[in-house]
Amino acid sequence: MKGLDIMIGKGIAVGRRAAKGAWWLCVCALVACTADDLPAPAPAVPVPSVPGETGIYVSGGRDKVTMTSGKRYLDPDNTTDGPQLEGVCRADRVDVYVYTHDGKISGRHPGAENHTWEATIASTQLNVMGFDRYAEVSYHTKKDANGKENKYHMASALAYSEAEYGTQNAPNFNVTTGENREKLTFSLTDKATFTPELYYGVLRGIGVDSYTENIDNVTVDDDEVIKYYTAAIWSNKETDISFKGRIFRIVSQINLKVTDVEKALVEKMELLTDYYPKQIMLYGSHGKNYPVTACMDEALTSGAEDVLLDTQAFAADDALGTATVNLSSFLLPSEVGMHLKLRIVYRQEMIGSVDEETGEVTHYKEKTFDLQPAVSYYLTGNDAAAYGGASANVKNGNDLYVYDGRSGKYCFYSYANVRVNLTGPFDHFAASTSTPDIVIEVEPDFEGVHDYEIVN
Repeated sequence: MKGLDIMIGKGIAVGRRAAKGAWWLCVCALVACTADDLPAPAPAVPVPSVPGETGIYVSGGRDKVTMTSGKRYLDPDNTTDGPQLEGVCRADRVDVYVYTHDGKISGRHPGAENHTWEATIASTQLNVMGFDRYAEVSYHTKKDANGKENKYHMASALAYSEAEYGTQNAPNFNVTTGENREKLTFSLTDKATFTPELYYGVLRGIGVDSYTENIDNVTVDDDEVIKYYTAAIWSNKETDISFKGRIFRIVSQINLKVTDVEKALVEKMELLTDYYPKQIMLYGSHGKNYPVTACMDEALTSGAEDVLLDTQAFAADDALGTATVNLSSFLLPSEVGMHLKLRIVYRQEMIGSVDEETGEVTHYKEKTFDLQPAVSYYLTGNDAAAYGGASANVKNGNDLYVYDGRSGKYCFYSYANVRVNLTGPFDHFAASTSTPDIVIEVEPDFEGVHDYEIVN
């Protein structure tokens, strides 16, 4: 095992596809422990000045370039294809999940359903390289006892911020490896109060020593299958694999910007949603650069109960003038419609309705307003085409609903790496009308600069 490797036994990961070709490789990155729980840092890895041909790159910002069509796998030095993300990548840890299979299946190469979990390389520290984060991760693999069959590998990587994981005793999220590669699952725990920013993608591997890399030109669902073999493999039954690839953000972000808030009137504001997504599969075809399956089932959400996404309060002695309130949250990809709401807690009781017969006046100290813009908003053109795995539930012709403003719907949907900004003055949000004047801006690939902090 290399110095960077930390192995976890088969079962549930505590830190953090299938083809007809040759050797399968798949890796996933995820937080494993807190700073106190982590092992001593591995020796520093030399960080290249520009992206090279090896290593795992977690994609951060890019200068403006023309983006080509998305691909399931991108080489580390490919900085043109794939989404052009805003800002410096905030992840600082990456976990790698390795699934393997010995031999063929009835004369064919094994698929994802045939690959079972073998090892987790957990919590490798990411180094800063320009806008990206970078790590070298390797795995020492051995063939079966008789060594007469090729050994196939699949791998994928999930990156995150260590601070957002929690602790091993009280994690904010878990990854379960499942019975095969298709069942790799990411879940928020019941203790989680927010969604972390996550990056994810499939990887390839490079063999060393007496092994040479041979890639069969066969793919399944855009994933690559690779096998390593030379004549020496019959006597040398083990080798080191170095992982390589470029991975991208798989969460969405919702931002609410409320201007002209009278601080003498408002004590606190909260952004809420129902059907908050809590689980996704780290396998699938949600989008070309996002090999996950979005949350598709209400049972995998918080249900009809409202969940607090973000809040901002004003102190008792901070009641002069007006303010701009920014509320923000990341979300897992989800095709279960969410209803966003703004709850306002006032400093004093407000006058509500008046009974016309008795003249009785009702009062309230807080009130929740539905965020229901007047018109629907979509992903269109190439932006919509990037999410080929979207179901009919979110489609409007070739477009995809980001917000479905049709009567009885009023739903928001979450797509990997898409940011939605809602902006307007306080009086437009805290309005009794069901169609307040709220401006929506949709940013595929988080294309704009995020000008305020995310509070978890």
